[in-house]
Amino acid sequence: MLGASSIEEARENGALDLNSAQKATVEILSANQIAPAPRKNSRSAIEQPRAAEVLSPGVIYTASANCTGQNPRPYNVCLDIEITEAVGHQHTADMPPVEFFERHCHLQVPGNQQVLWPWRSPYFASRLKVTFLYSGWCQGENVETLDSGVTELVEIIPGPDYSLVGSTPSHRFNHFGRSEALEALKKIAADYRRDFPKNSKIAINDISLMWGGLFDIKSDWNPPHQSHRWGYQADVRITNIPAGDQAALKKIMENNGARVLIETNPPHFHLDFTPKDSPHYEEALVCDYYHDSQ
Repeated sequence: MLGASSIEEARENGALDLNSAQKATVEILSANQIAPAPRKNSRSAIEQPRAAEVLSPGVIYTASANCTGQNPRPYNVCLDIEITEAVGHQHTADMPPVEFFERHCHLQVPGNQQVLWPWRSPYFASRLKVTFLYSGWCQGENVETLDSGVTELVEIIPGPDYSLVGSTPSHRFNHFGRSEALEALKKIAADYRRDFPKNSKIAINDISLMWGGLFDIKSDWNPPHQSHRWGYQADVRITNIPAGDQAALKKIMENNGARVLIETNPPHFHLDFTPKDSPHYEEALVCDYYHDSQ
């Protein structure tokens, strides 16, 4: 098989002829889950994903394509996956492309022979435009949309016992989390307010972005937030808590199900509500970064 680096290169070189017709099938799948069965007549198998079918950020998936029928002849097929939106990020400069582990185009593939593309979903939550382009024995273009992110995150709204801080122009919505984690945060705030009514309310900083995934505080598509991706972690300001009351607040946090680190550089509480049976649970509790813009 000959290869081309992209759909655009194949078009420019005249390698893709869209005048023929045959049946084509495509799939997006992972090692553990396969997408719905492919439709015939050059239609894509990729459906607008339901909540249970949203891809996970930073996971290696495999896309497949085939051109099947009697009296097989060679076909050409290209795959392109474009990031159309980085969900939760109000910055776009230097956004990394989808990572492929195989060339985009396969030319002169024997008919009835499957083509596979291993690729990695972006580490940040995203909406993806997936394009399969056929020519030769099969022809046509299939364009569908996939979402990659964390489902079931909800936004905590301001309440009487706490304030919300840390929003920036690059990440305006930084208070999304699992409902159970948010309820625990509200209970912590209420308990602290009850026990220390003359103190300032607790200030909740970063939780997760609206679809989770990489939370790049420096707007460079890289950590420092290794955590804060799945809606289970939250940072709480410590500088407005009197030194003599910080141990009591930590105890309130732990009584409400949080594992707690008191970080010193810069100083803050890092709370983790990840269940032990979650694939994201880590025995070693680490907070990698904290910012406080407000």
